[in-house]
Amino acid sequence: MKHVELVYFEGCPTVQVLQRNTEQAIVALGAGWRLSMVNQETLPPDDLRRGYGSPSVLLDGREVFGEPTPSGAEMSCRVYAGGVPGAAEMVRALRRAAEER
Repeated sequence: MKHVELVYFEGCPTVQVLQRNTEQAIVALGAGWRLSMVNQETLPPDDLRRGYGSPSVLLDGREVFGEPTPSGAEMSCRVYAGGVPGAAEMVRALRRAAEER
C-alpha cells in the first residue's frame, strides 16, 4: 500500500483544489494507493511535516515534487509555479515518486 499524505492548514487558498486533484489521481492510480489529509496545525511542534508549504503532497514521507525535507517546522502557504498541479500531473508525480522509492 502506498501512503499519500496531503499536508495542509486551513486558510491557504489552494488546499481544496489540490485535495480534489489528488483524490482524482488516487482514483486513477487504482488499488494500492491511500490518501490521508494531515492538518499541520494538529501535528506536534517539532514534526517536520509542519515545515512543508501548505498544501504539499508526500508519498511515504517524501514530497512528490522534489522539495527537500524541511529543516524547521515553520508553517507557510505554498505557491506552485505554473499553478496548482492538475489530476493528470498528480498521477505522473505520484508514479515517478513511487518508482524512486
